[in-house]
Amino acid sequence: MHIRNAMIVALASFALSLLFIAPASAAWFTIDDSNPLTVTISAGQFEGGFYVDGQLLTSGYDSGSITLPDSVHDFSGSWITYGAPAGNTEILFARAGNPTIVTSGLMASWENSDVIFSYLEGGFGCYVGPGYFTTGNTTVLQDGHTEYSSAPYMGITFVSENPVPIPSALLLFAPGLAGLAALRRRFRK
Repeated sequence: MHIRNAMIVALASFALSLLFIAPASAAWFTIDDSNPLTVTISAGQFEGGFYVDGQLLTSGYDSGSITLPDSVHDFSGSWITYGAPAGNTEILFARAGNPTIVTSGLMASWENSDVIFSYLEGGFGCYVGPGYFTTGNTTVLQDGHTEYSSAPYMGITFVSENPVPIPSALLLFAPGLAGLAALRRRFRK
């Protein structure tokens, strides 16, 4: 009888403990460069804070967002990783026809200096026309799609801009003007 009571108490304790387990969450940040003039940076779950150009964007379990002019920006932050190893990641975009010239993207590295937090540092460049640098590393097409990367307990998203060359834009604009002119003539009659 004593063993049976002990098992019931153990099972009841285990069942109660399941009610108080917090859901797992990971740090994340997104760089959205889909607008030709601005970039929006969003981040969340950085317990030690996430900074863009030296300014605190968010800390703790909150999330935050900021929109800045297209340019080169830096970021840093710290989040709980429980001793995960150091590493780095990059997402590099290039125009079709020249995959060695990086036109936008991010480069980041992180290290673990204690048993709880990892510290992130990096930078990103938005699409502004000519490339930033030449690389021998893998690039992906600068065509408006989204690329993903990760670090221990962190997700990274970069939405690229879809550069439309001026001649192509004019080719689309000209038929629209012709259509408006035809409508105007039709309504004048």
